[in-house]
Amino acid sequence: MALQPLRIPTGWKVNWNVFDEADPAHFVEEDTSFCWNFTEDLLQLHKDNIMVDLGWYPEAKVEGNYVLVLIKNEDWENPVIRFESRDIAVITHEIEQLLL
Repeated sequence: MALQPLRIPTGWKVNWNVFDEADPAHFVEEDTSFCWNFTEDLLQLHKDNIMVDLGWYPEAKVEGNYVLVLIKNEDWENPVIRFESRDIAVITHEIEQLLL
């Protein structure tokens, strides 16, 4: 499966990226190959004191959602922004907006 295309502006560092084009609408828990596409650690980007993090919660569960957070100063307990969606196009758009 190919990585989900993202427009990442200059200055952002990719800590990890396994956010791929897998469509949650086709996610079936019994198909264990999908479990790797829907984990808590899909994408993490940082610039200066800002972290953008994407995961699937609950991990490997069909009823889950993408959860996107923006963290400042490593304060994971108090995200500046928290956004949820099952729609890959919507979550991609939100990631790109946070990076502007």
